[in-house]
Amino acid sequence: MEAAELHAPDAALGFVEMTVIDGLSNTFTSQIYDYDPPPTCTVQNPDCGSKYLKCVVFRDNAHCVSRTIAEVLEWENNYSMSSTVAQTSPKPTISPPAACPTSITPHPYNEHDKPYQNHYCLNGRSDIRQWVYIPVKIIFRRPPDNVYQHLKNGYPAKYEKCAGGDKRISSVYIKSVGLNYDGVYKEYAIVDRRIAITVSTAYIAVKNPAMEKSTLALLQATDPCGRVCRPACKVPNSNIYRPCSGAVRLTSALPRYYGTDFGNAVMDVWDFTTDKACPQVKHENILIAFNCDFQTDWFWPTQQPPVNRPLPPGHKIHKPVRGYRLAK
Repeated sequence: MEAAELHAPDAALGFVEMTVIDGLSNTFTSQIYDYDPPPTCTVQNPDCGSKYLKCVVFRDNAHCVSRTIAEVLEWENNYSMSSTVAQTSPKPTISPPAACPTSITPHPYNEHDKPYQNHYCLNGRSDIRQWVYIPVKIIFRRPPDNVYQHLKNGYPAKYEKCAGGDKRISSVYIKSVGLNYDGVYKEYAIVDRRIAITVSTAYIAVKNPAMEKSTLALLQATDPCGRVCRPACKVPNSNIYRPCSGAVRLTSALPRYYGTDFGNAVMDVWDFTTDKACPQVKHENILIAFNCDFQTDWFWPTQQPPVNRPLPPGHKIHKPVRGYRLAK
């Protein structure tokens, strides 16, 4: 029998007395079973209802896609799944966010080969859906071999050499601390100590600004010796960075400068469509950078701006007129 005959309408399927025309009939989906609607998500509610699905937002369009095995394992570290049995078919349900652990097992956070486990605790609840990722550019300048370095005339500063660990690679540690929420996230970037300057990218998590009007967070970075890296924030509508305090404010309005998950944040930084042979970095989507230049001078402002104190009721200020004096 030829292939065309096997696909004829009256050809036998080999399953009871059914033929090909029976397999193409709509009777199965109209009278025997039907499909549930596909899972959906939004920017405000990035939940697909299953640990095997994640919500991806691209150009204001949110849709559910499959998670990788690594992403499922990461999800299981933060959630416990439960299922409810219905009359038709079992449907997985997501348990409520777990409470933050009262005691966290200390993890060494001083070497590149010993990662730190974040618990995604925000305002007392552990829920990974409450966090988004922002890209952070790290510029690392290799320290000189000398131990002494003059910062100002007459004020020599001394710091110990950072011994131990791999001399070829090192880590820059980044941390976000919530200013209008209770939450901390830690991450590190790998840098190469064999070359003069290394540029790396880290992805740090902060509270999802879609939950409220905005997110306020303070970002900090330190080099392997504990020296504070200098923050620089992006000037709006340009690719220029200016010194700043490291405090950022995020909203759900465009441009967002964040991704709803780690993969989305990475894709926001790299452009694979303009030139597929050589992906380009989209610097306009990186909000903040840190310059780790081994300096130890204090770059944060130390003087408070003058405060205008309120005057008592009925008090009037008399300004002198040029050429005249006020009578006593």
